[in-house]
Amino acid sequence: MCPQRSTSSAAAFKTGSAARHGSLRPPGGVVVGARAGPATDPTRTSRPERPSAALPRCSERRPLRWRAVCNLHQPLSDWPLHRSAERGNMKRSSIGPYLDLTLAMALVGSSVVAGKIITREFPVFLASGLRFGLAMPVLVLILLAKEKRLPVLVWRDYRVLFLQALTGVFLFSLFLLYGLRYTTSSESSIITSTTPGVTALLAALILGERLNRWKWAGVGLCVAGIAALQLGSGGEGGAEGTRGSDHLLGTVLILGAVVCESLFTILGKIMTAKLSPLAVSTVVVAFGFVLFLPQAAYEARSFSFSQASMAGWLSIVHYALAVTVLGFILWYRGVSKVSAATAAVFTGVLPVSALILSYFLLHEELRAAHGLGILLIFGGILCAARER
Repeated sequence: MCPQRSTSSAAAFKTGSAARHGSLRPPGGVVVGARAGPATDPTRTSRPERPSAALPRCSERRPLRWRAVCNLHQPLSDWPLHRSAERGNMKRSSIGPYLDLTLAMALVGSSVVAGKIITREFPVFLASGLRFGLAMPVLVLILLAKEKRLPVLVWRDYRVLFLQALTGVFLFSLFLLYGLRYTTSSESSIITSTTPGVTALLAALILGERLNRWKWAGVGLCVAGIAALQLGSGGEGGAEGTRGSDHLLGTVLILGAVVCESLFTILGKIMTAKLSPLAVSTVVVAFGFVLFLPQAAYEARSFSFSQASMAGWLSIVHYALAVTVLGFILWYRGVSKVSAATAAVFTGVLPVSALILSYFLLHEELRAAHGLGILLIFGGILCAARER
């Protein structure tokens, strides 16, 4: 190879490389490609600044880790890696809400046994006033200890929470007690067994929840199971011979109790999206105490508290602390993480818990229909827990 030609080729390569990198110095001393401005030194060769738009953008074809590093301007919750970990944590803890709902309804079922003891010794409204009057300060103390302050509410929040206490606490008890006076217990059992179905329908209408076939199957099995449990009890009690307008009134009142219980779940779902389950429980119990207070004070005037037995007082304490305080907190915590229709299916645990506790504590009879009802209810829970 000719040395002269080799030297010229090397010079051409350096010239092209320098031109590509913007560092070729023409005779005038101005750097080609450099930005003009007061900070530019004409005697210094520098690489031009690359505009921010020329930075490599993250592509879907690039590795997941690189995309997460490139998207530093996005919040952590938007990173794909974080979302993947979040989905994994949800799968690992998905059984938690179902356990909360199951335990909450099991505690509420124990109120049936406690209620039978309470109603033998206390008037209904006085017992309810004592229940909420004892539960309210306990919840306030727990709320202040855990959250350090009372919840900050606007006028709309007060209205929703008051409506929740009015329907799910006060009117539910009122409709159920007076409805049983004008209709048979068998008919009341059939009507109350529709609670999961009514809740699912109201959730679709009010909350816009979409019910898939598994949830519909869960609701149907739960309704059938509750009906089997109630009818298996033989339909004792109630106004067996009542017909006509009084019978229709009793049916309407029991149906009103079902709607109130459904609204209690749906309104709880709405409020737990903004407040903690503990805060919702505290405010609802406080409103419940205010609603029961006038009639409870009236019944207390003629009631002899010294005649109540130790079993009666312990039942009041259990009703207040276990059923109201712990049961409300668990229920709202579970409702906040699942759909209202799914939570409604777990109301079927209530009669199962009441039946089992009545058998062991009150020595009541178990029948074959009860076993069938229990199987149907737990089959419905398994279907409803299958979200997809």
